[in-house]
Amino acid sequence: MTSANDLFEKEKVRLMDALGSITDGGILETIQHIGSTSVPGLHGSGCVDIGASAWPFPLETEPESKLEAMGYQAAEGFNDKLQFFRHESGATQLLFAEAGTEDWFNLVLVCDYLRHNDAVRDDVSAKRSKGVADKPALYPQLIHAGHKWWIEHYGFSHLERITNELMDANFQWLVAGGWAIDLFLGHVQRVHHDVDIIVECNAQMELQKYLLDRNWKLITPFNKQFDPWPKHMRIELPCHQVHAHREDEFIDILLSEMGDVWRYRREPVIIRSKEKMSTKNENNIPYLSPELVLLFKSRNTSDHERTKDETDFKNALPQLDPERRAWLHWALMATAPNHPWIGQLI
Repeated sequence: MTSANDLFEKEKVRLMDALGSITDGGILETIQHIGSTSVPGLHGSGCVDIGASAWPFPLETEPESKLEAMGYQAAEGFNDKLQFFRHESGATQLLFAEAGTEDWFNLVLVCDYLRHNDAVRDDVSAKRSKGVADKPALYPQLIHAGHKWWIEHYGFSHLERITNELMDANFQWLVAGGWAIDLFLGHVQRVHHDVDIIVECNAQMELQKYLLDRNWKLITPFNKQFDPWPKHMRIELPCHQVHAHREDEFIDILLSEMGDVWRYRREPVIIRSKEKMSTKNENNIPYLSPELVLLFKSRNTSDHERTKDETDFKNALPQLDPERRAWLHWALMATAPNHPWIGQLI
């Protein structure tokens, strides 16, 4: 009898053959075994759930046609931010999420949470076996609990695995994004879907070789397209970003000019001296100064899907010294004079 994991591995190969990896010009970022059959001891229907993050999303006509040829048909699901496809045999179900989003991260996190917490898994299993578990209601509860568990269980470990690999690089790099705020605060305040790294633009060829030598696959996202980064080819503006993939690991890399003076890419008149551009934590991990990180994040606060940027500001604000506050106040006045953060920085 074929095990759930064996069936997953077989379908994973078929899906990759049909739809292709993003790093090779296809649409799939990653595929994982999720759902009840991926959690030992969890009661379920026996249908193997396969999660896939993809771009573009929702799926276009061509990939949907390929899934249909494999025996899959569009199906109803419990979450309107995912796409569901059920195989005609009833043995497998596909759950597609947009690549790089919290929706994808949560699919994986819930399963990870249940695998590591026997009491929670047994409680969910008992409710399912008695038919009292309402999946649309239960899933958000597990996400909320799973986020708290992830922070306590993993801490800085995901970030440190990436930064430890970069320590031997001969080019300058800095942790950015939400991880930089956490390094500044000295503790992990929320979950992170990826690791944001800034690298000197002129070091991009060294960066490419360094990562390729360590089996990372590289793509350049631009104008909602993901193209493989050809070996030895420079990235030119306005493209300034690289995505590095290796199995289920992901680094979002921004190429930036980091000379004697740091310049804000979106508004070059906004500058910061080199000595104030970055700092390090007690483990010698270099990161972009929090006021610069928050300036980048200030552009996203009107997006209801990016509440994490507002959270980062609120958590970092009490720890910003007067000089950092004054610089961020000046930068926001110059770039977004009506921004709601300005009044809180005075």
